[in-house]
Amino acid sequence: MQRNFVYFAAFTGMGTVFVAALLVAALVSGMGQAGGVSSTASPSAEAPAAVGSEPIGEFTITAFDLGFEPAMVHVDEPGTYTVTFVNDGGTLHDVTFADGTTIAAEGQETATGEVTIPADGMGFICSVPGHADGGMTGDVMVAVAGASGAPTPSATTGPRRRCGMRTRP
Repeated sequence: MQRNFVYFAAFTGMGTVFVAALLVAALVSGMGQAGGVSSTASPSAEAPAAVGSEPIGEFTITAFDLGFEPAMVHVDEPGTYTVTFVNDGGTLHDVTFADGTTIAAEGQETATGEVTIPADGMGFICSVPGHADGGMTGDVMVAVAGASGAPTPSATTGPRRRCGMRTRP
């Protein structure tokens, strides 16, 4: 019984440190909006979208108790996207992006908002205490321009060697 308490204390303590570090990083980076969290992202220097621009696409993130589906969202290009947040869980969940944008919904409800995704993508979590530690994390990845999905041939020159043996002339 005492051992279980020690594990619980260590797990929740590290989770608190992790969430606190994320919040401090967001505040220090200056990407969050003054006056609290809103459902729309502030434009950043990294994103090509202009202030007041229309969303260039949309995606849906579904929350269930201690998880997101999908946990890895892929978008074609950086810019502002409409996000539909579906909470299939039984309690309040949110999707909080690394820039401070938060979209929240009570259990069995849906909410929408907008977020500006920079060229290098961004992460997201559920900011309800303990939920990110329980696995409610994810990322938005931006496709690389010109990527075909096929492996790139290596740029080797000269004869190839196999198993440490020299090739014949």
